[in-house]
Amino acid sequence: MERLWLTEPERKTALADVTGVRGDRFTLDRGLYAPESRAYRHPQPADRGVVWLPNGEKRKLVGVFEEVDVVWHRLRDAVPTKGDRVQCHLDVPRRTLVSRAHTALHLFLLAMGRELPPMVRDPEVQGGGTVRITCASSPVPRERIAAALKRCDAWCREDRVVRREPVPHDLAEHRFVEQRFQDPAPYPGPETTLEGVFVDGVGGFPCDGTHVGRTSAVGRIVVRHAHVGRGGDLVIVLAVTER
Repeated sequence: MERLWLTEPERKTALADVTGVRGDRFTLDRGLYAPESRAYRHPQPADRGVVWLPNGEKRKLVGVFEEVDVVWHRLRDAVPTKGDRVQCHLDVPRRTLVSRAHTALHLFLLAMGRELPPMVRDPEVQGGGTVRITCASSPVPRERIAAALKRCDAWCREDRVVRREPVPHDLAEHRFVEQRFQDPAPYPGPETTLEGVFVDGVGGFPCDGTHVGRTSAVGRIVVRHAHVGRGGDLVIVLAVTER
């Protein structure tokens, strides 16, 4: 399947042929919608949108997920037939907001990593332009968080390029910035080549989520709230806002 969300991230619509059906789910030869992202421990919700069927009916896309390199789609109250040609329309505002938030997550972790990276559970991109970061039993001074946000703001104002680059697995330790996950290994994913997302002049992480093309598109990154959870974990929720 051609993965248009990676090769043509600015595309808003696409014609695609249904290549397979299993129950209420189906596959396409051209994928406009990014699936739920979990391969590299930065979970991100899937794209949404609408799909026009050959009979002229419009149906909401309610699920996109990947299983063993196959991307499956699910519609509300409809299942197309193998061989159907469908018109896919992306929910662009949702994709844009999620992408801004995911790039903001990378910037914040890169900024925090300028000192000793905090021990984290899987940082999560949530809806509404927010991200949740749980520092596992790691005290993080307020001053350090403020300094990281200030550094992020500078990187956003500098309008740095955000780019994708495949990285051989045996070079990951040298190419990616360290991430300290509580458990298990920091570089899951394929054994051969990892998908990488890099901010020019700053650094990068293995990641299969969607991102903006330049840091200026992120806007401002603010702390929505922070609290100490069970077991002493520090939970930080960041949000992206307009400047």
